[in-house]
Amino acid sequence: MYIHSCLCKGGELRKYLLMFIGLLSLPVSAMAIQFDMWETGMSQAEMIAVSASNDIPLKKVGITSTSSGFNPQYINTDFYKATAVGYETTILERNTTVVLKLTEVEPKKLYEIEVQMHGEANDEKFNRELMEILTNKYGPPMKTFNEPGHKTIAWQQGDYGQIFWKKLSRPVIVYRDIKTKLITELREKSSDIVQINGFSILDIGKF
Repeated sequence: MYIHSCLCKGGELRKYLLMFIGLLSLPVSAMAIQFDMWETGMSQAEMIAVSASNDIPLKKVGITSTSSGFNPQYINTDFYKATAVGYETTILERNTTVVLKLTEVEPKKLYEIEVQMHGEANDEKFNRELMEILTNKYGPPMKTFNEPGHKTIAWQQGDYGQIFWKKLSRPVIVYRDIKTKLITELREKSSDIVQINGFSILDIGKF
């Protein structure tokens, strides 16, 4: 694992220890990034509760459903095993797919929200309006760069929250919480994590 290999390099040790101890000590409210009623760091149970209370047709990605509201029949074994669940909705007068990505490690946590807005990506009027919405909330973009086949505009929210507008064949907005994923990976590999004076880095981060 990349994290573990970095921890084992003497020159990088202190840098990563400080970063991970800082991550582990952050309160949940300081760590989250939010879209609509979804907040990174949510557990599967919390996501199901939000979906039920807001009548959202949440299901495992790839499952075809005609349900227009919450349907408990889709909250099954496959749902709990999934690392991507989602639903269809309408946002800014466009049909939209919202994909909620979860960590692979139990207990699964929401770490990324992908908003796929159907329609042409080169709709200039819509693009101007969307840019205005995003800049009013997050400020000017931190970076704009070209990737193979599309352009990406990036914002930073706090130390660990990232927002990306990917101009693919349709506009895609990604809300990514890198700390939730890193913390989960750390807990998965707790037995392999380097120790200081014989104590686990995970225990040190509790103080």
